Amino acid sequence: MIIETAFCNREKDSAIASKHLCPRLLAAELSKLTLKPEVYITHLKPGDTEVTMREIEACAKSWNPRRLENNQVFEL
Repeated sequence: MIIETAFCNREKDSAIASKHLCPRLLAAELSKLTLKPEVYITHLKPGDTEVTMREIEACAKSWNPRRLENNQVFEL
């Protein structure tokens, strides 16, 4: 699964208003899934990338979320 998480938790209201996710909202959405896919995070807001990824890891640790890297290639 490739999913955006544009905002950090302190900007939850902005995330909701702009129809994006923050780590807490991401974790809530992931908890609704019946399958457990690999999770790759994209669309991180510049300047908050590191804090957002730390918050994602704390909120959604059991999903082992990873940052989608530029030019990352997936092979089936």
